[in-house]
Amino acid sequence: MDFVYNDYANWRIDYQEFIDSLKESAIMVRFKHIYAVIEHIYNKAVDQEEVSFEEEEIFQYGFEYLFERFEMLSILFKENYESIEDMKRDAKNLNLLFYLLDFEKEAKSLDKETKEFQDLEQKVYEYIKKNEEVPEELYGEMNNLAFKTFVDEDYRGIVEIFLEIADEMGISYLEDSEYTI
Repeated sequence: MDFVYNDYANWRIDYQEFIDSLKESAIMVRFKHIYAVIEHIYNKAVDQEEVSFEEEEIFQYGFEYLFERFEMLSILFKENYESIEDMKRDAKNLNLLFYLLDFEKEAKSLDKETKEFQDLEQKVYEYIKKNEEVPEELYGEMNNLAFKTFVDEDYRGIVEIFLEIADEMGISYLEDSEYTI
């Protein structure tokens, strides 16, 4: 598992400037609980405290999620924005895209149809490319699709799951915390 902690440390070094530039933005709200949990587990490992198998699994899942999303944010930034401020102003569109990606991933894990999620993702991406705000109707479409897809499931997104994990671990992720992204 040490290699994963090393990968995380390297990722933090590579992305720290980008992460810092997005601080205080609505984009980062969805990541702060995930970051707080994996940072807590990482610090335990660095301090050579015992890290349970469950914590290792949580760390790996959370780090994988952050890695994928920040890689995507980096690509979106390079392709669609002239400045970080432009990207921050587009937080609503970006968060919608991330929610759709989360729903699609969950639907796929449950062997459910994902094409409608992919179609909505493409629509949102087109608005991002055109630097236009996504119309409210797309939010309704997303909500209806998510309800239809997960009506028989106890769906909780990764953001909510990591909020619960942080609470269970007693991890502070408030604005003045060392775990704030």
